[in-house]
Amino acid sequence: TEGNAVTNTHKERQSLACQYEKHNRELRRVRAYLHRKKKKSVLEQFIQKSLDEMYNQADIAVRAMMDGGLYEVEEQAKKEGHLIHGAYHQHNVLIGQGQTAAVNFEQFLRKIMEKHNWNQELGMRLIREYNRVQNMSQKEISLLGFMIAYPEKYWKQVNFYFNNSKSWISEKNIEKIKKAVEQNSVRTAFA
Repeated sequence: TEGNAVTNTHKERQSLACQYEKHNRELRRVRAYLHRKKKKSVLEQFIQKSLDEMYNQADIAVRAMMDGGLYEVEEQAKKEGHLIHGAYHQHNVLIGQGQTAAVNFEQFLRKIMEKHNWNQELGMRLIREYNRVQNMSQKEISLLGFMIAYPEKYWKQVNFYFNNSKSWISEKNIEKIKKAVEQNSVRTAFA
């Protein structure tokens, strides 16, 4: 019943906001680790310098999602049989019978926008076309913005660094972290 849904904990709901809260805890762990570490590599110094700003954006985005009705949108999606899974890759593009569908539009949009340096005109065109077919509510559009405001690429790369061997970091991963920070202002302007 609806009363039971209200009393569920964040963990029981398996909400995207819960996933993002977990990401924030991971960022806090990295911050604590780097604070304790005496000798830091150039990458670790870069992460430490950028972490507070990126974490603050992440925290604000999560609170905005929760205040913006994420749980209600997720409940409605469940009722309608829609899937919200929070991970995008080529398997999220469904092709068949002359039609193509993207599953998890937020991740699709994020991937395209990262490749095009968060070009606002392109992003708005993608949203308009998706909305033309899917007809998003104003609440869903707002939540899409909050989700884009979350610095997911930064979290992903910092988390990868933290959970793997810190003795050698590939140049590609360093480039990805730096690019996430470089694109931060254009990403947040789009969100």
